[in-house]
Amino acid sequence: MNTELLTITPKMAEALLKFNKGNRKVKPQNLKMWEKVLRSGTYKPTHQGIAIEGNRSNYVRILDGQHRLMAVVNTGITAMFNVTWDCDPTIYENIDGGFASRSNQVRTGIEKAQIECCSMVLRIMGNRNPIPSELREIQSRMSESFKFKLFTSTTRKLARAPVRTAFAVYNMTGLVGSQYHDFVNGEFQKMSASLCVLYKKCINDEYGMGDEGRLDCFNDTIKALENPKFKRLVKNKNSIETSKANLARYINNQ
Repeated sequence: MNTELLTITPKMAEALLKFNKGNRKVKPQNLKMWEKVLRSGTYKPTHQGIAIEGNRSNYVRILDGQHRLMAVVNTGITAMFNVTWDCDPTIYENIDGGFASRSNQVRTGIEKAQIECCSMVLRIMGNRNPIPSELREIQSRMSESFKFKLFTSTTRKLARAPVRTAFAVYNMTGLVGSQYHDFVNGEFQKMSASLCVLYKKCINDEYGMGDEGRLDCFNDTIKALENPKFKRLVKNKNSIETSKANLARYINNQ
């Protein structure tokens, strides 16, 4: 095998893609993420790039890098990639799942629990495919909140991402105190009436696993923190708009 760092123009990428035969199915999320990375101007070449069966004068097929090449074509942005020629086609079976499968923790240097919160904040904002620079920007805005340890729990039902995200967002006011620890440890005598209601809903899995359930859980947690005397947590008619409004009261003020 021979690897060289090449400047890939949209025209070159389009030519290479003519040899994209028998590759894995294109993953729209991977493609969108690569397009976003190129447009953001934050892309830098890494050891991982384009793998090709055949040499420069005799292409056979692309083994890895189809999402990168398609992103170059779709955005019209020229970028540098490490291109490896004369690759053994048997490596095709062992290549990883692409950019989206890479650990965000490795790519950003942010601990996993914070990444989950930042990802949910960005999803509520309408960004379902955040790139590392966007995760770091949100993490920076919430840095004071993350100084408070919100992430130890005896059960995932109570420490699920929407609950942790809501506590982290609300903690931007500095008012969480010991409430999170009381909640996840079931210290009912120390919990507000509304957090007791939230606790039971989480334990009983009333929110489910879908997007709407996650948003309802986030909204109920914010509601429970803002209104400690509530003895009922009623479902909102529009989960996403309510989530955006809840988020805006804290994030947009930072």
